[in-house]
Amino acid sequence: MKTYLSYRDISNICLELALFIHAGAEGGSALSLLAEECDSAKLKASLIDMSKSADDGKKLHEVFSYSGLFPFDVCQMLKVGEETGNLESTLRALSEYYDRRDTRDKNLRSAILYPSILMLVMATVIVLLLTEVLPIFNDVYASLGVTLSGGASFLLKLGESLSLAMPLLIAFVCLAVVFLIAFSASQDFRSAILGLDAPKAKGLGKKIYAARFASAMSMAVKSGLSPSQCIDTAAALFPDGSPLAKMCAECSRLTSGGEGLADALRKTELLPAAECSLLALGIKGGNTELSAEEIARRLDRDADEAIDKKVSAVEPIMVIISCLLVGIILLSVMLPLVSIMSAIG
Repeated sequence: MKTYLSYRDISNICLELALFIHAGAEGGSALSLLAEECDSAKLKASLIDMSKSADDGKKLHEVFSYSGLFPFDVCQMLKVGEETGNLESTLRALSEYYDRRDTRDKNLRSAILYPSILMLVMATVIVLLLTEVLPIFNDVYASLGVTLSGGASFLLKLGESLSLAMPLLIAFVCLAVVFLIAFSASQDFRSAILGLDAPKAKGLGKKIYAARFASAMSMAVKSGLSPSQCIDTAAALFPDGSPLAKMCAECSRLTSGGEGLADALRKTELLPAAECSLLALGIKGGNTELSAEEIARRLDRDADEAIDKKVSAVEPIMVIISCLLVGIILLSVMLPLVSIMSAIG
């Protein structure tokens, strides 16, 4: 998988370039100024090389493309921005878009990482109780002439089975830890794991991809693209041949054939009906850009709320189940002790 800059770095670079260009700097000079402010030695060297390429006459989108640091959609949007004379607006739109993606990526990482770690720790505690603690109690009771029966006997046998499978369990835990570290550290790995297909996904997955599509469309609208170009730009964010890409292609076909953008989005179900109505009103009132921005904000908020709701529902359930399991294990070994103490008394 191709490794690009982080969403945060892309957002910052685009915003700072927009500011330098607004101040009158040319592409090469803007990149040179950006390199002077860069803390990362590797990124600084890349920006200097990009500055030299721009000074040699290459256009900004070509410089970005040759650097290999930026995704296709960034280079494509810059190309459109240069061709239409809206380079500064395009850079600002890209900055806002990748800022949203960075926020969403962090929210998803937290939503998946914390419950996963909690589940792994709780499972480890339960396995240790079954394989290490329960046999000790069994030996103590055996020395007193008491044998575990019922649920305690079943748990003891389960612990023995887990002890035999301990090498596999340790290997599984190690793989889980490696997975969680990679998931936490690598943006590209998270993107691959979370690459859900929106039309097939339900609930959270669909909300996330609707928000991503709306943000991309808002970015394209701010860059001054036509309706069909806006859809084509958003379609570039999704894998070729995926259902979502096919929906974008159908929507682009409708807009190219004279269908209104809002109607095309409603027919293809790329956006919810309420958001399509808002976009239609914005287009009618000459406020397409503001409407697209508001739609992106709404869907971002909906996706964030859906993520928070999932996390808030999963954590209590996991804690309750784990507490119940630990309680059952402890009760199963303590009840015989109560019987013994009663007999002695």
